[in-house]
Amino acid sequence: MSSELVKKENNKVSLKVTVSDEAFKKAIQKAYLKNRGRFNIPGFRKGKAPQKVIELQYGVGVFYDDAINEAFPVEYEKAIEELGLDPVDRPDVDIETLEPGEPVVFTVDVTVKPEVVLGDYDSIEIENVSSEVKDEDVDAEMEKSREMNARLISVEEEAKEGDTAMIDYEGFVGDEAFEGGKGENHPLELGSNQFIPGFEEQLVG
Repeated sequence: MSSELVKKENNKVSLKVTVSDEAFKKAIQKAYLKNRGRFNIPGFRKGKAPQKVIELQYGVGVFYDDAINEAFPVEYEKAIEELGLDPVDRPDVDIETLEPGEPVVFTVDVTVKPEVVLGDYDSIEIENVSSEVKDEDVDAEMEKSREMNARLISVEEEAKEGDTAMIDYEGFVGDEAFEGGKGENHPLELGSNQFIPGFEEQLVG
């Protein structure tokens, strides 16, 4: 077996794979042993006719297809290993030369994994960014954490700004309640101005 890289363009590769005459004759012999039972030759029991007799009756290439299927996959694997290729799909194969007593030459087109070329990343400069934590940043995060983990505690005293009141409410336009204007057990922080002007002031005291 010999192999030759004919052309390589990006990740498309063309190569030649040559199977020696000796190796192909062995493949033909295997094909004969595998298929001889299919032939009925006068003067011979079925499956007992010699290879040469079958070839005279049906043609010298009667076993070529099976011999190619036997020989090519083995030689192709050797070729891609020898050439250091990494195919990603099935090869497109053509027979270039197939003559009795001569090596069999295949041309193969196949897609291989693209080569990844790393750039000169050593020359890239990265600015070292330092982050200074200020006292006000710490205070803000602590306040945020306190608010997230705060619990409401019911107390018996007058409400003042900053307290949270649990209220039931219902809004009306004239004498008609409007959709979405009703709520129950709603937490309202007094002084947050979440409701209409003047409403929260009425709850203080």
